[in-house]
Amino acid sequence: MLDARERSEKLRALLEGDHTTIACVSGFLVNMLQGRLQLVTPVPGSKRWPLGYRVLSERFFRTPDEFREGLQHMIDQHMFESPAPKLPIRFRRDLQYKAGNRCFHLRSRNMEHRVLDDIAPTSVGHLIACGKCTASELVRQVTTDGASVLAVADLLDQLYAAGVIEEDLDDSFAWQTN
Repeated sequence: MLDARERSEKLRALLEGDHTTIACVSGFLVNMLQGRLQLVTPVPGSKRWPLGYRVLSERFFRTPDEFREGLQHMIDQHMFESPAPKLPIRFRRDLQYKAGNRCFHLRSRNMEHRVLDDIAPTSVGHLIACGKCTASELVRQVTTDGASVLAVADLLDQLYAAGVIEEDLDDSFAWQTN
């Protein structure tokens, strides 16, 4: 018979090996009683995000106008159509990057992406995998080799829309993502 500590350790080991989310929630969580508005997105459960979703922003409100202002502020601050030009660009932490011949592969536990990487002599995938430049620096670096700015921007937009670009850039919690 297992005691409580053994059961807890067994459950923790099971959860640490499972890199899926326990929540299928993405968007706004509204608690009318507390007057709280949260913008959330699903992530693998971890010590940092035990509920299976990441809180991108939280605002409190008392009036309909404060609610509307909070909602608009969150949209403006967090809902981009393409990668932010001045923030670092890198692949999500749960993706494994592997270079190929004029392509690259991104693998996670449940999916694999094969991406053509032939728009420039410099590999866009490699630069993103290194994670040492912003989106605008990446575009500038790749286009010095003669690539079309529009082609590079389109590839970045496609990768962003596919959800493979990291949006949680707060590295102070990187050790807690698994």
